[in-house]
Formats: sequence, structure tokens, C-alpha cells
Amino acid sequence: MSRILGTITILTEDRHKNSKIINEILYDCSSLLIARMGINLERKCIAGCMALIMGAVDGEAREIKKILKKLNSVKNVNAKFTEMTRP
Repeated sequence: MSRILGTITILTEDRHKNSKIINEILYDCSSLLIARMGINLERKCIAGCMALIMGAVDGEAREIKKILKKLNSVKNVNAKFTEMTRP
């Protein structure tokens, strides 16, 4: 199978509640994860804050779909994949 390059964008409505499970899922796929960045969308929020996590991935399509399925199974988490075209 061919490898694809792209980004996974994750939006969570409650970063405090969901951070542990999101981190576990991303750790399980760490061999595919090239880079990762997290942004707290509500800087002064103490609880129930939204967060955006973006990760660059390089792997087989079936592996990436498996990650997306796990992420989207978490309540109040929305994950999308965007495939990039290699030059």
C-alpha cells in the first residue's frame, strides 16, 4: 500500500475532560505522527474550554482512518483528515 501525507485536525469542546483520551489515541499512533500542535481557544478558561489540535501524519490510508474513527468516537470531539499532494 502507498503512504499518504496529510493533517488531522481535532476540535474538542472540553479539553480538560477529553485531553487524556485524545493523548492516548495520538500516542498509540505516534509512529505516524510527524508533528503536533495544540491551541487553547479560550485563553482565560478554567473548565470546559475548547481546544484545537493539529497533527501532520504520514501513513497508510487504513491506519489514518482507524485513528479518525477512534477520535470521533470520543464525545464532543470532531476530527477531520486532509490529504496533501506530494510534489
